[in-house]
Amino acid sequence: MIFSIFPLFRIAQITIDIILTLSIYISVFIIRFEGTIPQEHLKQFWFFLPILPLIRLIVNSFTGLYYHLWKYFGMREMLSVFYSTSIGTIIFVFTVYMSNNASFPRSIFVFEWALMLIAFLTVRSSRRFSHEIIKVNKKDKKRALIIGAGDAGQFLVNEILKDKDNNYMPVGFIDDDNKKIRARIRGVKVFGNRNVIKKVVTDWDIDTIIISIPSAKAKVIKDILEICTKTKAEIKIIPTVREILDGQVKVSHIREIRIEDLLGRETIKINDSELDILFKGKKILVTGAGGSIGSELCQQIAYFKPSTLIILGHGENSIFKINSKLNSLYPDLNVVKVIADIKDKNLIDRVFDTFRPDLVFHAAAHKHVPLMEENICEAIMNNVYGTRNLVESAEKYKIKKFVNISTDKAVEPTSIMGTTKRLIELIVKYYNDKSDTSYMTVRFGNVIGSRGSVIPVFQEQISNGGPVTVTHQDMTRYFMTIPEAVQLVMQSSSIGKGSEIFVLDMGEPVKIIDLAVNMIKLSGFSEKEIPIVFSGIREGEKLHETLFMQNEEVSKTVHEKIMISSSKNYNEKIIEKINNLIEKAKIFDYEEINNILTDIIPTYQKREIFLGTKEKKELKELKEIN
Repeated sequence: MIFSIFPLFRIAQITIDIILTLSIYISVFIIRFEGTIPQEHLKQFWFFLPILPLIRLIVNSFTGLYYHLWKYFGMREMLSVFYSTSIGTIIFVFTVYMSNNASFPRSIFVFEWALMLIAFLTVRSSRRFSHEIIKVNKKDKKRALIIGAGDAGQFLVNEILKDKDNNYMPVGFIDDDNKKIRARIRGVKVFGNRNVIKKVVTDWDIDTIIISIPSAKAKVIKDILEICTKTKAEIKIIPTVREILDGQVKVSHIREIRIEDLLGRETIKINDSELDILFKGKKILVTGAGGSIGSELCQQIAYFKPSTLIILGHGENSIFKINSKLNSLYPDLNVVKVIADIKDKNLIDRVFDTFRPDLVFHAAAHKHVPLMEENICEAIMNNVYGTRNLVESAEKYKIKKFVNISTDKAVEPTSIMGTTKRLIELIVKYYNDKSDTSYMTVRFGNVIGSRGSVIPVFQEQISNGGPVTVTHQDMTRYFMTIPEAVQLVMQSSSIGKGSEIFVLDMGEPVKIIDLAVNMIKLSGFSEKEIPIVFSGIREGEKLHETLFMQNEEVSKTVHEKIMISSSKNYNEKIIEKINNLIEKAKIFDYEEINNILTDIIPTYQKREIFLGTKEKKELKELKEIN
């Protein structure tokens, strides 16, 4: 085998091993006999001088040592070196004692084996070490401080050291575990806990801080970020375990910190077996399928292999986009694309008659609070009338389950948008009580990244150089990520029997001013560079949103993050008023619309409605003058 044609690097390895073997062989004799080899051993010494390197080369070759790349030398290669060296020594001993008149002292064999093992290991590991030192000291490498010396952090450093094309050089770890402080992991020192981050960044000229704690809760990430943003270093993060599909951290997983990292990182436990029973092989209709919630619903439902997924939306571009994504992720899925306005009663009825879905997820709605304040009739017609069309068709064609997506703005609403969503909850409740279809509602707060969320507005304002506008310094809102919200909507649909208003556990409310400050910091700016201005609470807005109304009773479900709200004084006659409201909206009877809304919803206040912004301002100024 050693006589086969070797690449250049293997010839170099063989040459080094020959030199090491000869050097150690000679050195062992000189050390053993204190500089002068006795005459009786001299002949055997010269005889075995060329034989021992030959033995070593043959054994090393057969054990595969010359197929190792030394720059990737690791534990497996160390074991191979140990086996090869030991086998070579055994053969050497056997050869010596089989020879005539050979009488080496036993210590020669012991010393030769030990020194040979050390030499082989040292030269190979030093090549690995030098490779990594040379690699990480390139000028284009960013000096990285890793937050978290656990499994994720260790995997990350290992990947950085192995990947010659990455942009990082690991300088050290930060970890709150006192047992790890001052230890070295993969040769990288643990400097201390989070309190020394600022000092380490300054003293060690850190370019990038990488937060590598995938299982950390939002508060931990927020506290660490508060410290990191006071340094000059850029901040990156390893995503949650849920986002890392293969379970191991890689350099490619490193990304910018997003606002959702600060708002919720807990993994939601979903009962997949229940959802599999609910969705697999079924025909499912999603309204508003091109929207932020609707499109995520389509993707998560598609995972459970429904027989048909009917994606219904008013905007052709958004439906085209979600259909393309579904085709890419689930090429075998039967997707029916329906461009329809839910206000078109005849078309909606035709859709139900044609496809006869088993389940309906209703996510279609106008959601922008300020915009709906100036378009009240459209809000009523789309949200209320459109939903009535859907629930009536669901009743007519005996759909098994109808799941309505609601919002915390429906709780004691003051805005037009929230008021229409509360009316939808009442419609769903009414039709559940009079039909065989199971109607239910799922209520939750703001979702990060949705079209009606404040976050995209802040992002655009920051990208434009500011200022960031916040309505009030004390305003708070609940937030949840879109995937989390959709997972809980689906779980609610599996446990719902009908009539329930499921309310999702949104955690603690977030101050909008804190959200704005964090988003500015995450974008790499300070509040001096991107100022925050207060614009005042807009018409219809509340300072704080709540998830339950005062007259609602709250009970738990089998899922820790899903609760049920039930009203004590539900009045079935309200549906007559809602139907009347729809008729008044059709003919733009603004005065009667105001009267009906204030009658149904106690928290709603009459508007000087349907004036544009300019006209409202002029009217306000005129009143002040008078």
